[in-house]
Amino acid sequence: MGAEEGRIRVLRALAGAGVIAGIAIAAFPYVEAWCRGIGMTQEIERFEASVGQLQDAGTVLQDLRRAVDAYNRELDNAGQAGLKDAWSYEEPSFDLARWGFSDEIFARLRIPAAQIDMPVYLGATEEHIDAGAAHLSQTSLPMRAVEGVSANAVIAGHRGYRANTYFNNIPRLVAGDEVYVDNPWETLVYRVTGTAVIDPSDIEAVKIQQGKTMLTLVTCHPLYENYQRYVVYCEQIERRS
Repeated sequence: MGAEEGRIRVLRALAGAGVIAGIAIAAFPYVEAWCRGIGMTQEIERFEASVGQLQDAGTVLQDLRRAVDAYNRELDNAGQAGLKDAWSYEEPSFDLARWGFSDEIFARLRIPAAQIDMPVYLGATEEHIDAGAAHLSQTSLPMRAVEGVSANAVIAGHRGYRANTYFNNIPRLVAGDEVYVDNPWETLVYRVTGTAVIDPSDIEAVKIQQGKTMLTLVTCHPLYENYQRYVVYCEQIERRS
């Protein structure tokens, strides 16, 4: 084999390697999204298994329900005095390990119109938001409506992951779309009532609204940026056990 032919073969090999590398780089976000999707599904399955075991245990879930209802009532009565940031409250509202849960997942969030099916963790830590959606402490926990108690559960999620939905599709939601939250006791059904773009420091925009049982979804805005928040307001319309 001559030197010229050898150089051609080397160049072809390098070109082929470059093509393969390019394909790998382009495919990586989609492979990562697939892996994260599997991880979320597994976390949801573990959460549902934990709920099933606790249901068999008797009074544990009943005690937790009373504690959560008391938390929501107190939050409403106190006017959310501890809420100071619309995004980053990280401390979980409850230590679920005390009640027999293996992790900090409190619910499952399902939004068909936005292709969302995610676990909901207590506390908006970066770890939790990377793994799913996160409930902001100092806001209500998603529970069925209780007479005389106003509530607004605020759930945050990432937006801007090219190949993973997370909350990427939240802006698709329009008034009338339904949002489902499976907590340890029931499936809650909410209906989208409106949207807004707010400043991260606009606490009033995510506070409890008197006389309503709400769910508020929050994510970064604009896409791939982080200096505003996109908010979707929902109101509870029924309960499915």
